[in-house]
Amino acid sequence: MNYVVRFLFSNVPRLSRTIFAASKDRFTSGVTDSVEVVQSEQSLASANDQYITSVYNHNLAKLTLARAIGVARTGYNRYLGGK
Repeated sequence: MNYVVRFLFSNVPRLSRTIFAASKDRFTSGVTDSVEVVQSEQSLASANDQYITSVYNHNLAKLTLARAIGVARTGYNRYLGGK
């Protein structure tokens, strides 16, 4: 996977975790209500789901490419980054 794409994809769940932690802290301090915490928790779950889906789709596209050029049986590990 392209390093820039991997960096961007991996930072989305991290950002959602940060927002969720901040929401929990504000709730604990009494600044906000539980609605914000629930919304940020849903956002975190959605970000994680989207990250998993995007990695799966990216790997599927790489395997489809390997199959299309005829190296799916012998060179798939090169396309998936395996050993």
